[in-house]
Amino acid sequence: MGSRYRSDDPRLRAQRMPPHGGEHAIRRIRGHDCNQLPFVGDVQRVQPEHLAGALLRHPNVALDPCAHVSQFRTPLIEGRLRLFDVAVHSTALPDRSLTPASSVRGPKYVVHRGKTPVLKADQARTLLDSIKTDSIVGLSRRRAQNGCHRCRFQRTSAKSERASIFGRKEMSMNIRRALAASLALAGVMVISGTVLRADDYGDGSACQGLPSWQNLQTQLKAAQAQSNGGFGLNMWATVVNRDGIVCAVAFTGGSRGDQWPGSRVISAQKASTANAFSLPGLALSTANLYSAVQPGGSLYGLQASNPVSTDVAYGGDSTSYGQANDPMVGGKIGGVNVFGGGLALYNSQKILIGAIGVSGDSSCADHNIAWRTRHGLGLDWVPAGVSGDPSRPDNIVYDITPQPGQMPGVSSSGWGHPVCSAAATSIAATLPVVSH
Repeated sequence: MGSRYRSDDPRLRAQRMPPHGGEHAIRRIRGHDCNQLPFVGDVQRVQPEHLAGALLRHPNVALDPCAHVSQFRTPLIEGRLRLFDVAVHSTALPDRSLTPASSVRGPKYVVHRGKTPVLKADQARTLLDSIKTDSIVGLSRRRAQNGCHRCRFQRTSAKSERASIFGRKEMSMNIRRALAASLALAGVMVISGTVLRADDYGDGSACQGLPSWQNLQTQLKAAQAQSNGGFGLNMWATVVNRDGIVCAVAFTGGSRGDQWPGSRVISAQKASTANAFSLPGLALSTANLYSAVQPGGSLYGLQASNPVSTDVAYGGDSTSYGQANDPMVGGKIGGVNVFGGGLALYNSQKILIGAIGVSGDSSCADHNIAWRTRHGLGLDWVPAGVSGDPSRPDNIVYDITPQPGQMPGVSSSGWGHPVCSAAATSIAATLPVVSH
């Protein structure tokens, strides 16, 4: 600004006024402007029409009242008008709500350009009303997205220029209001945890066909309440889609501290593993991988192949863990876990759509609870597996023979899992058969 105007420019002098510069402003107005204000003896009685009359008689201003606003743009006029602003804001003038210069800054010219169609108010209302509001997803996420899109269309479909005598370009008030509304809606999206959620199961949803958070929690609690051969502890469960994106995280206790905190991420690892190593025609549970990844096994080293995303696993607010807005939701968790608790999910068309992981008890009890949860969700249309039992293709296999001096022992099938308890073993043999 200093390079454009002389050092004695009145605008710069007005900016350099001390905090109590109101008296200085009054003196300058009296000394330079009041002689040209018709029929006004007291500066506090100055009205906008007085300033307009003085400006029209000023030699630097065009006398033509229809002249373009750009002819009023002179440093001297701008500086003198700003003196009234200083006087008002420094309380030298009594009415702080109005500066006499506010309406004398020239007419505003608005130019609209663009051909992109914009929804009218009634059309936008019809669109928003068509969105279902019986869930938090429809109420916040989809409505917020449409609000943001409508604001974006308004901003890109028409450029709004407002030019005053100072050459200021201002954003259209309508666009400002639309932007503020969309930002408020975006805040609702963040607060409700639906920015990255895809559990509305509509067309194109990342988690289409997978259980909602409420459904997952309900079936998990029902499965955990049964005898599973473990310690009867509260559980965590995570569901991922076919791309490994977390769709829901739930627990059975009254709060996130009622089950092992570490089992939250373990359940997600199990879901990621079962999804990553199952195919449309062949399901592998995490329990099936135990023996294969031991030293000398056919899949030794598999556990180091897909590390957990720590940002997804441990990011966000801990108070949201296990809730519908768990910070893991919408992220790719990754990780490989090779003991019981992870199962692939197949819908009634026998299409592989993701996986579930359960953790919080012994690994054998985890498997039994995961199995019963999947069955309750109706996503156990498993085509084939390696268990040797066609009725339970991806069931846990207990065929490890202990070896002297060796902890793992040897699995006759290569897919075996260690025994946790006699009760868990017998329960696994009587788990519900898969759907056909």
